Amino acid sequence: MYAEIALNVPVRGTFHYHIPDDLAGQVEIGHLVQVAFRTAQQHGIVIDLPTESDIPQTKPVLAVLDPRPVVTPEQIAIARWISQHNLMALGSCLWLFLPPGLTGRRDVQVTLLTEDVDHLTELETQVLALLQRRGPLTGHQLNLALPGKDWRSAVDGLAKAAIVHKANILTAPRARPKLVKTAALAIHPHQIDHVARHLGRSSKQADLLEVIAAAGEDGLPVERALRIAETTRDTLKKLEAGGSVATNQDERDVDEPLRVWLILPREAVDENLIALRKGERLHHILRVLARENEALDLSWLYAQTDAKLADLKRLEDEGLVLLGESESWRDSLAQREFVPSLAPPLTPEQQLVWDVLEARLKVWDWENEAPHPPTPSPTVARGSQEDPPFTPLHQWREDRGEVSLFGNSPPELWWKLKPLARQMRHTPTPAEDYF
Repeated sequence: MYAEIALNVPVRGTFHYHIPDDLAGQVEIGHLVQVAFRTAQQHGIVIDLPTESDIPQTKPVLAVLDPRPVVTPEQIAIARWISQHNLMALGSCLWLFLPPGLTGRRDVQVTLLTEDVDHLTELETQVLALLQRRGPLTGHQLNLALPGKDWRSAVDGLAKAAIVHKANILTAPRARPKLVKTAALAIHPHQIDHVARHLGRSSKQADLLEVIAAAGEDGLPVERALRIAETTRDTLKKLEAGGSVATNQDERDVDEPLRVWLILPREAVDENLIALRKGERLHHILRVLARENEALDLSWLYAQTDAKLADLKRLEDEGLVLLGESESWRDSLAQREFVPSLAPPLTPEQQLVWDVLEARLKVWDWENEAPHPPTPSPTVARGSQEDPPFTPLHQWREDRGEVSLFGNSPPELWWKLKPLARQMRHTPTPAEDYF
């Protein structure tokens, strides 16, 4: 078995390679493969699988780089047309269908063969030391290890002396899956209201307001509230000035203890606690994540909430949010809908029903208006298949937007489908008999 391969080189024509036994059955049309071309290695695309070749001696296909074809037969046909009408190499036309970075770049790999050498230059000694310490190195790695030095001439000299082996290689593809950072809610959405009052930064006013709100309508002694909240009278005065709490400072007797109670509506306590602790943005983040059924891309979350990574890190530390990564698919057609031009295949039971419908539809004259259904009788016999009279309940349902199956259909269509539906009820399909 042979493979006709188009290479990504400015050379007209294609090349035949034989498929080795270890790749038998693995090479298909459209596959991206690696082959030897002249003194280097190249990537190519299989465009045909002939059983015979006019080339007396062929090289083997070295590897299949992707288990799935990278181009379809239709794309190969388009590439042939482009090549013929624009005088371009077929491989260059095929590569127009591939995303950038799918194929690697050319490089060299230097491998040490022997360590027992003498009379080396300073640069050759440095290259040899690198190979002894780190093993085989690519040209890119040597560029980083020996910046600004002509290591290529040193490697060429070592290769001629059979001290190292220099081979032309293709690096791994540069294209990688695009990973995006995501965030997901780590608690049940119903728990958001319970944790919202504690979001944000530390606030003595919020701590004191929380203590007073939990005391009930009778309140509690001021000294006890200040001790629990670990704050001072100045904090209490700020809450009192803001209209959240009140004291009996002006109404108590000399021996009566100073008490404080809540005058803020109970339903507004959480909102005030969030505002005092500056937790509105964190609360908004949790509510946005609660609306999602899956992890949300951080870029979308930032756009909706003005959040920052520090906010998400804080929520993650508190066990409220899970941060992670997911692969982002580059699908430009994901949001487009394509209406099929061919009807889907029917099951045997569906085909039986459609045969009855199709026969009736062909007999009826759809161009001429059919007679309207007669006014139904106000009385309907038990077990009758006729429609009941239109009642106020029906009018009430229509006013609410609850329409029947044929409510939006033309009257003539309703009148033609009604007897057919009645006949089908009397003649069950094989599927209905089965159940």
